[in-house]
Amino acid sequence: MRRYALIIILLASTAYAAKPFTVELHESNKAWWTDHTRLSMEIAIRCAIREKHPDQAPNKWLARNKRFLRHEVAWRMPVDRVTVVNAEKAARRYRDATAAIKVTSAEIDRALAAEAKAKKEGKEVVAFVVGTRQHKQAKLARYKREAADAKKMLGKGGVKVYGKDGNIEVCVIIADIDNAPKRNALMLFRGKIQHVGGAADGSRMEFALDGSCVAAD
Repeated sequence: MRRYALIIILLASTAYAAKPFTVELHESNKAWWTDHTRLSMEIAIRCAIREKHPDQAPNKWLARNKRFLRHEVAWRMPVDRVTVVNAEKAARRYRDATAAIKVTSAEIDRALAAEAKAKKEGKEVVAFVVGTRQHKQAKLARYKREAADAKKMLGKGGVKVYGKDGNIEVCVIIADIDNAPKRNALMLFRGKIQHVGGAADGSRMEFALDGSCVAAD
């Protein structure tokens, strides 16, 4: 746990006054995994202090914690939207994603080989080349997620259910197309975190779960 004192300038009736107060930051907190509002507050605080404390910004914090991958969560929140994917569309998405994985993987392999050769020959590898390769690696990771999602829906199709509350969004894939939840229904989203995305500044986070959702008690 780290503690920071933040100085807030308050507008008084005749002058400005400075009043310090203290907030607590946690690297990890088991309460987050059953109460998403606690995690939401942590995100909001880190966004507020990121300019003065860049090492505590959401992106740096996530990187230190390996993006909380494989953490088990159980969050109650309303359904924001539902996307039904039929078997034909799932098959097409899987086919497209796996083809993109093959092509992008080959491009990355060639780029890495070229970089290694340049270094061996004592040549400088320009930042643009490295940046392009890193961009392709990010695309490859996305294609792999898309392939994994589509694979879950092969044969019978499925439903992507999105829950949203404040600055947190969660998504799970379920197989029961006929009984997909309605928008605004309060659901319990349960499963392991497979991916964390969202806004670049960390002000909004999207969690993809490998799990299920059922009507909340």
